[in-house]
Amino acid sequence: MYRIPPDRIFVGCTHEEMLEARKAAGTTYRDLGQYDANLQTAIETRSAGSLTAELADGRIVNVAYQPIQNAGWLSTHEDITERTQNEARIAYLAFHDPLTDFPNRTAFGDYLAKTFQSASAGNESFAILCIDLDRFKEINDVYGHSAGDRFLKEIGRRFTLACGGAFLARLGGDEFTIVLSGGTQPASAEELCERLSSVVDAPVRIAFL
Repeated sequence: MYRIPPDRIFVGCTHEEMLEARKAAGTTYRDLGQYDANLQTAIETRSAGSLTAELADGRIVNVAYQPIQNAGWLSTHEDITERTQNEARIAYLAFHDPLTDFPNRTAFGDYLAKTFQSASAGNESFAILCIDLDRFKEINDVYGHSAGDRFLKEIGRRFTLACGGAFLARLGGDEFTIVLSGGTQPASAEELCERLSSVVDAPVRIAFL
């Protein structure tokens, strides 16, 4: 797991020597201070525990340790990189559209609730723009869903450029929503609508591989 040469680990090898071997192999902890602090606390209290740490090579390990008889310690090390990445991906997809990476309907609901609360507290104004692309179904029917997906990605890219940092979500299919906070309403919303119309008026060219 740590790519340490066999001759660097031997009976009587000290903890410091083991860490030096891992440093040479590029598999030491990124936050060595956190590891040392946890280890020192465990030694002083003789208590079991665990920690999750990132290695210098980007992998993530879970280290569990517990005291045993004769003042010794039993420690297990598990590479949890793939599991951690999968959990992070699942958490991300709960609030994002997998095609465009835009916030999804759930994220939009949360953001809108916070926007209402903030606007009420500060007596501020905001605008909500709902976008539905006409005749999008024809693209899927004539050219296939892969072409439709590429079309949505390109339109999403153009919307992002036109929005200038406003909250942009894909609710599903060809439906997008923009929450525009700040500025003078409805003037700011009208300006954004003009920019959106400009970017969607340009032809969308999709290369077929």
